[in-house]
Amino acid sequence: MMIYNDYIFGIIYLFILFIEIEATIKNYKLEQQIGSTMVLPPCFPTVPSSTDDVATILFKSDSGELLGMNGILISNNPRLMIKNPHSFELAIKLIELSDEGQYECRTDQIINYIVHLIVINSSTIHLNALEGSNITLQCSENGMWTIEENHQGGAVRKQYTTELVLNNLQRNDNRFQKIICSTLDRHEKREYIIDIMYKPTVKLMMSIRQKLMCIICAHPLPHRIHWWWNTRKGRNDNIQQTKINQSCIAQQSIFILEKEYDIEQIIICEAENVHGIGRDTLQLKERKTT
Repeated sequence: MMIYNDYIFGIIYLFILFIEIEATIKNYKLEQQIGSTMVLPPCFPTVPSSTDDVATILFKSDSGELLGMNGILISNNPRLMIKNPHSFELAIKLIELSDEGQYECRTDQIINYIVHLIVINSSTIHLNALEGSNITLQCSENGMWTIEENHQGGAVRKQYTTELVLNNLQRNDNRFQKIICSTLDRHEKREYIIDIMYKPTVKLMMSIRQKLMCIICAHPLPHRIHWWWNTRKGRNDNIQQTKINQSCIAQQSIFILEKEYDIEQIIICEAENVHGIGRDTLQLKERKTT
């Protein structure tokens, strides 16, 4: 009975030891662009060894190729180099599809880390679209769309279709921040960046100091801004412009209200870019006091 109990306790001990060893194994999943350079994590024992003659090796488990041992490069691949012999960091230059796979760092059969390397061919496509328009994007037949919404904490949704239809595009559209088409094996990836173009929107207002302010938002910014009023007391040559952000500017103009006559004064601010014209109007009336 005692031998049986010792046997059970031995199994439990080995099971606990196995769990502890598994917990110390670090797993990394990395994506790298073809032609780029990456450095693998430092390859050194996560569990101290009681002997000094234990070897720490780094190898590619898919092919069984030994890459390095104890900080020394073993492989004759000219694109591999040891960046730091003390921490045993292996650098892979000009990454190719053949570099994809699983890399293991071991010390005396104990796995220190496993790196799952996925080599991708990624590209970025910039598209221009008019506000309010619809566009259809094409992905490969074995592709998958990943759409990340723009607002804080926005959801990431996936769509397994060859086409992605986006209707009624709007400026500052928060339905998407990233639109990515990738193959199911993740080797091909295209990110679409959509630039929404729109004609100027104009807001004309007057401050308490009788300064006119015209706020214009457009993409691209207007190539022409014109002020007009039906009296000649405005100073069209004294206009100051301030850039608010990449899509909006503000112009200020000094305005003198006509007080000599009972006259309605009209001021117009107009802006134009390649997509159209926008304008806003103020109507002011000052009656003569007796």
